[in-house]
Amino acid sequence: MLYGGKGNDIISQYVAFTKVYNEQMKRHGRSRDEERIMRTYVANERREAVREAVENMLKTGKMSAEEIAGYFKELSVEDV
Repeated sequence: MLYGGKGNDIISQYVAFTKVYNEQMKRHGRSRDEERIMRTYVANERREAVREAVENMLKTGKMSAEEIAGYFKELSVEDV
């Protein structure tokens, strides 16, 4: 377990932030906006991972853009 020190180091700042964040979450709960932001972030991260995989496939010549778009429904042929 981490304990906040009296200093201004990064660990003390993190511990202080976490305490305040947890208190606020207990009082107010998670807002819909925050949940929507997190869902959008996760979706964008997944899309980026798919895009990187597709780029590697195209570079190595494993599949054509049309074949890739058929397997990755998140991307259109234009995206590929």
